[in-house]
Amino acid sequence: MQIYTVVPVSRSMAFAHGGRVECQSTIVAETARTTADNEGVSINTEKTDRTLRRERSQATQRIVVQRNRWRRMARTILLGTTAALAGVVWIAQQYGVAVSDSLAFLGSSVLFVLGLIGLALGVATLLWLARKVLGR
Repeated sequence: MQIYTVVPVSRSMAFAHGGRVECQSTIVAETARTTADNEGVSINTEKTDRTLRRERSQATQRIVVQRNRWRRMARTILLGTTAALAGVVWIAQQYGVAVSDSLAFLGSSVLFVLGLIGLALGVATLLWLARKVLGR
């Protein structure tokens, strides 16, 4: 007794190869099942992994990917912040500096970097405006 797998596909005909019958519609699949029953051939109607993956819509896959990205990003930010704070505390203890002073230095460094970023954004905005004005 032969065992065939019937899998719906997006073609207009039924193809049989390697013990597998691929069909476009349920009508063709039903015809194949009926013929197989008449001839005493067993058909495996379980969906393959490939068919199950294809059934998931692309929108659902995008949502899942975006959720995973945000989760990984949040985890990375949390771990990075924790490691930085732990590093500042550890360095302060190693060099005998007060932890509050080390955190103050860290805060002033963050403000300095944010100031540089703001300055760069301001210059970029001025250049963009100059290009718009001179371009007319």
